[in-house]
Amino acid sequence: MICVASCYACNNAQSSFDEKLRMLAASEISCNAAGKKVMLEKVIGSTMAKARQPKFVTSVVSTMRDAVVQTHSGPKEVSMFTTRSDEIFPGIIRITKGLLAAFHPSYDYRHDVFNVVDIHSATLLKKDRDLQLHIVQELKTKTRGDGRGNHGEFKFWRQVEATRGVWLLVFYEAMHFVVWHEASRARMPESVSCQC
Repeated sequence: MICVASCYACNNAQSSFDEKLRMLAASEISCNAAGKKVMLEKVIGSTMAKARQPKFVTSVVSTMRDAVVQTHSGPKEVSMFTTRSDEIFPGIIRITKGLLAAFHPSYDYRHDVFNVVDIHSATLLKKDRDLQLHIVQELKTKTRGDGRGNHGEFKFWRQVEATRGVWLLVFYEAMHFVVWHEASRARMPESVSCQC
């Protein structure tokens, strides 16, 4: 486990994000055995059984539709859904900031601009499939990798320089997020940005 000191707003207040990310990543068609176990025990067995996250679950269900995705074993019929990026991307940025604090403590990210792109079976159905796969492969082969968990629950690759960085965060070997950040030309007032 990676432990990073953080304020209430950047950690405890975000616990609902953890459940949302867990639901999304564990529902990805190509997730590994750890993701499938989390889906059964944590998502269905806990979050849904205890009716937590009702608004999020309702919004997911309301966007469900049938689709065919390409898997390692060929085409497969699935139910797809859509989520709003503003419910997920800020949490991915917080994870990246935590990784920066843990692995690059001298890097001051407080004034960086962060950008996130998600890559998974649904985005691969859209245009630029080859480009998305190329980006993932380039980051995995040309940057420093690390991971947490005994069963491929979370892996990440990164390249961090003096004023910028790029990260590949992968959950259950299926849900990918590319995060890049760089120092903003205009510094934000201290009162606007959290110090975590």
